[in-house]
Order: sequence, then structure tokens, then C-alpha cells
Amino acid sequence: SANFEAAAMILTFVSIGKTLEGRARDKTADALRSLAALTPKTATRLQDGKETAIPADALMRGDLFVLRTGEAAPADGGVVEGHGTMNEAMLTGESLPADKETGGRVTAGCLLTDGRLVCRVEAAGEETALSDMLRMVSEAAAGQAPIARLADRVAAIFVPTVAVLSLMTLILFYAITGDFTEALRHAISVLVISCPCALGLATPTAIMAATGASARLGILVKDAAALECLVRVRIVAFDKTGTLSEGRMQVSAVIPAEGFSEDTVLSLAAALEATSSHPLAVAIREAASARGITPPTAEGFITVDGRGIAADVAKERCFAGNAAFLFEDAELDPAPLREATARLSEIGCSLVYIGREETPIGVIGITDTVRPDAPAAIAALKAMGIRCVMLTGDNPRAAATVAETVGILEVHAGLTPEGKSEAILALQAEGRVAMVGDGINDALPMVKADLGIAIGAGTDVAIASADVVLRRSSPADVATALSVGRHTLTVIKQNLFWALLYNSICIPIAAGVLLPLGLSLTPAISAAAMSLSSLFVVSNSLRLLRPLPKRRA
Repeated sequence: SANFEAAAMILTFVSIGKTLEGRARDKTADALRSLAALTPKTATRLQDGKETAIPADALMRGDLFVLRTGEAAPADGGVVEGHGTMNEAMLTGESLPADKETGGRVTAGCLLTDGRLVCRVEAAGEETALSDMLRMVSEAAAGQAPIARLADRVAAIFVPTVAVLSLMTLILFYAITGDFTEALRHAISVLVISCPCALGLATPTAIMAATGASARLGILVKDAAALECLVRVRIVAFDKTGTLSEGRMQVSAVIPAEGFSEDTVLSLAAALEATSSHPLAVAIREAASARGITPPTAEGFITVDGRGIAADVAKERCFAGNAAFLFEDAELDPAPLREATARLSEIGCSLVYIGREETPIGVIGITDTVRPDAPAAIAALKAMGIRCVMLTGDNPRAAATVAETVGILEVHAGLTPEGKSEAILALQAEGRVAMVGDGINDALPMVKADLGIAIGAGTDVAIASADVVLRRSSPADVATALSVGRHTLTVIKQNLFWALLYNSICIPIAAGVLLPLGLSLTPAISAAAMSLSSLFVVSNSLRLLRPLPKRRA
């Protein structure tokens, strides 16, 4: 009867422990379930002017669908009509709604908080950004970090060792006391209390919780090895354009030649650049529009690729382009703009010269826009002891200007993708390196680095080459990602320490070493202790779902 009761107690405690452990572990998968539930089951398709409710998975590329206030997008698409605001927090981690209008993009799962949009499907079903996010998070959660393999090696030694200890307990206890029942009870207690559940749960629960928490922050970690590599990074190399800067050019200075005004220079430049899609041309037109300038009409355009453009404005031949185009091709005198050229070149501007007939009338300085959060991002990384480096294909002066603005002291400019890769290899001699980029030219150095981090707004090639994707496209999330990695490794180490400490203390007690003091553990109590130990490990991992602890400067 006593043995039957003991067996029943063991089963009861183990079942209760497994139930509590399962409930706690389920919380670590909340992010995955919430991501999967974001895409609506139905969609409103617009066809031949008629709206029809259909299953969301029936949408095809090219279909039109309607979004109204309170509805989530059933697919990725482009806005072709309407205006509204959309909550994209699930994608970017940014709580502020984004304005959407014709030409904008919507992402499956994002909620339209106000307005009405008509969108054309660009990706549906398993091809959406949300599906990609869910797939990456799931794969990372199911992956095994290098530290998990350490736990496996420990378990491979631990399990047979415990079996031997249990057998030795049975033999020695029986040899000393002659009571086989008591000897068997202690041997069973050793087996039950040392069940390596806590050891086995130490890493997978932490990894699952960390990847889920990262996804909520707009940081996608593609595999568990990348999560652990985040901890080892000592050097972060940044691309410039599109990463630290927005890749959007803006006019920073207009310097007219003597006898001309800034508005005259900008007006003529906008007229000449009216049909160009070059980023510098777009910047000039935007600057003219911001000043309320209506450019005159230009005609008779002649474009010289890579150099400039010429056209007739008010029957006068006018020119816009680089120094070679104006001062060599058009044979204008550079002297009136020599001082302005030196001043703008010193601060790393791209220069567009404007001339009319045989006279240079001004020069426009254009610079890339530094991301507003870039300086704080670099400061946060430095506070964590991370060395920050810039690797860029841009010219040294432009690179130096951006580097000075954001606070990076080490700059390597004028690099090809191969040059960036060589720089990465050189840096790796001094520590683990993460490469942060957004373009096709960053894919190779990202692969060469110990860890590739892609800006979410970057090219598909860069994102495919990366180990971590920052959905918000914010360099500030680099520091957040490193913090997640460090916090995760701390929790894993705590879990492993607890599991090993627990077994080191409890196994001898279960074997009966404290029996002379009147202390012993029955199999039922051992089962309860084992379940509580596993529950502690899972609960400790759940701390990763809470906000990150504040970094100390």
C-alpha cells in the first residue's frame, strides 16, 4: 500500500509539474501565435467596380482589394487609390501610425486605423512579409545555439553518470543496512530528482522567448546561432548610404556667383532638371518647390550621361552638371565659383554647377540626409563597449562628414564590395565583427562578417544575406539587438547554473548522505523538487518577454 501511494504521489507531482511547466512554456510562443493570427481570414476584392468578400488566401498577384477603417491588410500591396493611416507596429515596432496614400505600400497584417484604401496585391499567402517574418522567427526558435550543444554534451555525460550513481546507491545502501526496500527507494529518488528536464529546457525556452520578444521589437533573428553571436560581437561596421543616412539627397547650400541670387540659380537648375529622375535632380526640384519657386520652361534637352544636361531657357543656352561638364565640355570659366567649390567640397557635398550662355551663375551643394537616430545609435553602442567603424563606397569627404555627425571616428571610404570584405577580414583579427548594411553591395561583406545585420528597407539580396533583419530600418535597433543577445545568454547561463547546482545538491541528499541527520527525500518529494526545478527554468526564461533592462552608460 505504501509503495502504491508513493507511486501515485510521484505521478501526481510529475503531472502537476508538467502542467505548470507547459503553461509557462506556452507563453514563450505567444509572439509566434500573435504573428500568425494577424492576417485576416477574409478580404474584400474589387473587380469590375464590384466589391466581393472572398477568403484571403484566394487573392492573387494583381488583384485589387479594399481596406476600410479597422481592417487589417490581407496581403502585401501598393496603394492605388485613397488615403489613410496604418498601424505598422507588428512590422516595425513603431507605435505611431504611418500615413498611406497613392504610391504607398501596405503589408499583410497591418491595421488601417483611419481612412479607405484600394490596393493592388503584390504578394499574398506564403509570399508576404508577415509570412517571411513568421518563418524566420519559427526557424530561429526551433534552432540550436552553440551553447545549447554544450548543454547536450553535459547531458550526455550527466545521464549515464546518474544511472551509475543510482545503482551505486542501491548496492551500497543495501550492503550497509541490509534493507533492500529502503535501498531501492533511495535509488529511485536519485533517478527521479536528477531527471535532466531543467537542463534540457535551459536553452530552448530562452531562445524561443528571445526570438519572440525580438520579433515584437521589429528585430528578426534568423537562427539561434545568430542570437548567440550577438553576444560575441565587439566591432560593428556600418555602411553609410541607406544605413546611417537615409539615402535621400537634399540641397544643403546654394551659392550664386556675383550678380546672381540663390533663387535664380535654383530656378534655372529646377528647369534643367525637370525631366531627370537622378537623385540630385529630385533634390533640386524639391528644394525649389519648398521655396515656392516655379521654374521656367526648358526645351531642346541634351543629356550627357554621368556629366550633365543642357537646354534652352528663354532662348538662352543653359547648363547643369558636374565640373567636367561645365568647365571642360561647355568651356565656362571656373574662376567665379572656385571659392564656393572649395567651401562645399570641404564639407563633403555633391556639387551641381549651373551656367547660362558663357557665364557660370552658381553652384548647388547636395548632401545625403543623416538618419535622425543615428548619432544616438552610435552613442549607445559605444556605451556598450562596441567599436564602431564606417565602410562605404562614397567619397572620403562625404563619408567623413556623415561620420563626424554620427560620432564614428574610424572611416574607410571609396571601397568596392570586395574592398569592404577585405576590411571586414582585417577587423576580424581584432574581434567578432557585425556588418550593418542595406544594399546589394553590402551582401558580400555581410556574409564575410561574423554576423550580418540588414536594414529592413534594404534590398532583398541584403536581407537574404543577413542573420538579423531590423524591420524598423533604424540603426538604433543594432544596440537593441545586441542587448537582446546579451540578456538571452545571461538567462541561459542562469538556467544552466541552476540546473547543475540543483542536481549537485539534491542528488547526494536523495542518495541518503544526510540520513544520519534525519534528512532524506522520498521519491514523491524528489518528483516535486524536479518539477519545481523545471518550472523555475521556464519561468526564468519568460523574463526575456519583458522590456529589456536599461543599458548603463
